[in-house]
Amino acid sequence: MAIVFGLSAFLSWQSREPVYEGKPLSYWMEQLNSISLHENALEAIREIGPLGVPSLLAEIRRGEPMLPRLFRETWSKLPVRVRDRIPKPKGRNYAREGQYAGALVMLGAPAIPQLLTAFGDPSENVRLAAVRAIRVVGINAEEPAPGLLHLLNDPNSQVRVEAVYALGQRNDRKQFVPLLIGALKDTNTAEAAIRVLGCIGPAAESAVPELAGLLKTGNGPMWVQAAIALCRIRHDVNGMNVLVSELPHAADSSACLEIIAGLGQMGSTAKPAVPVILRMVNDPGWGSGRELLIQAARQALNEIDFAATAELGIEAQ
Repeated sequence: MAIVFGLSAFLSWQSREPVYEGKPLSYWMEQLNSISLHENALEAIREIGPLGVPSLLAEIRRGEPMLPRLFRETWSKLPVRVRDRIPKPKGRNYAREGQYAGALVMLGAPAIPQLLTAFGDPSENVRLAAVRAIRVVGINAEEPAPGLLHLLNDPNSQVRVEAVYALGQRNDRKQFVPLLIGALKDTNTAEAAIRVLGCIGPAAESAVPELAGLLKTGNGPMWVQAAIALCRIRHDVNGMNVLVSELPHAADSSACLEIIAGLGQMGSTAKPAVPVILRMVNDPGWGSGRELLIQAARQALNEIDFAATAELGIEAQ
């Protein structure tokens, strides 16, 4: 009876799916993994458009199918002699779940109203997928903010982080500076809030005392992010000194790129950083990552000291 009921429910759900060229949305989602039909699947999902949002959210809400999950959880508790006689369960298919969340992004701005409604969904998977899509698609002042603000207090830390970044995508983000300052107190959202405050720039002046306090902690990546934010907000010399001292110790080219970009935001105030930037970028030890560093340095030095671009070994632009 349970099997019959489950099959009936599945068929009922499938019948409600939007269709493109006679095939349901779930078929086209599966074809995203097909080499021959991938482009067709992308076209189908875009053509289905916002009509596909309820089905996509339903699949995200459903998450991992129950039987594989139960099998995996049970298998780990079985005696070794039993486990040796049965196949090992497959890991959770996060790639598939990610595809459904990614499809929400493909639908673009027309899906925003339904995504905003999904912020109140009881499933944390749905809330996370919705706010991530909003972050990528972007949301303007014309769209209501209360649901997004509510997510700043979501019990799921990933949802809170994405909500902070989504606020940073709004064209009226300046008005949310007090809330972003509050997000600095949450260890999970602090780094995201620092980055967004830095992107807001001088309009985030009220955040300077809190960011200056973080600068004094010497706390790894957050320390660097606070310095970059202060540079972007008020061209803070203390922030520049932190970045200059940290640049030679950057763990990888990605960290270097971020620090160099932060110094570039300071303009001519960052002239003391020029020799350090040149030493870092002209170091052949960066290998294939050096070209990206040169591009970042060129852009930064154009703002700091245009004449110094000649020392990059490339034509100044």
